[in-house]
Amino acid sequence: MAAYEAHSLQPRFFRWVLHAFAKTLSTLSRDTYMKVAVGIIEDLDRVVRAETPEGPIYFHCDSEVARIRAKGVLIREPDTLNWIRGFDEGETLLDIGSNVGVFTLFASRARKVNVIYLRSASPEQSCTREKRCT
Repeated sequence: MAAYEAHSLQPRFFRWVLHAFAKTLSTLSRDTYMKVAVGIIEDLDRVVRAETPEGPIYFHCDSEVARIRAKGVLIREPDTLNWIRGFDEGETLLDIGSNVGVFTLFASRARKVNVIYLRSASPEQSCTREKRCT
């Protein structure tokens, strides 16, 4: 079997298992089905990719608040983004009140800036609490 065929079996099997699970669950209770389906989608959709002129930034988001902020990285506060673009590589940015870390990650990704951040958000809202963000 070719390598591409071996890899293509996994997604098909995963979709089959999800379909069978959803069908079984929906026969039991519509409310239960909706709660479980939403939970699965939220668990699978924790990484948000934000496209920037400097390249993509990936945010690991554990809450809807963090997800919304990550998706709007280029829309909100364009002056802040332009200010960050003015940093030279290797400079240090002190981000006080970084919240979920959108601008912290943008600075480290877009300008290769060293960032020291102080966040006031709860760990549940943070994209920066896990090192899976790049």
